[in-house]
Amino acid sequence: SDWSSDVCSSDLCDAMVYPSYGEGFGFNAAYAVATAMPVISTAEWAPYRKFLAAPLDSTYIDSPWPQFHPGQVLRPDLEQMERYMIDISENYDKYLKDCWINAVGIHERFDWQRVSKKPVSRLKKIIRMTSKK
Repeated sequence: SDWSSDVCSSDLCDAMVYPSYGEGFGFNAAYAVATAMPVISTAEWAPYRKFLAAPLDSTYIDSPWPQFHPGQVLRPDLEQMERYMIDISENYDKYLKDCWINAVGIHERFDWQRVSKKPVSRLKKIIRMTSKK
């Protein structure tokens, strides 16, 4: 299994800190949100940013790793991350209440049947078009 889901399962962690410089989707953070875990994460790239317990501000910078990630990346605000970490540890119950609401929201927003409908429809159309040739 994926190491991050083992390391940050709700049985082992109270919160997830995910200050990424860039992601495509960020499944690990989305998974944590879906389990009602408070997540501190870069918000700018996350399509589920409104469900994050602690969305980090970030600044676009030129990539410090141009050979692996050309162009720009998002530098997360590490001071804000530290403040969120302290706040979550001191006010965990308050965050947890909101996280249960966010877990329901992310399940509704990213339901597999709903999000796959358009691409599956498009693939079926392509298959029909190519099979007629």
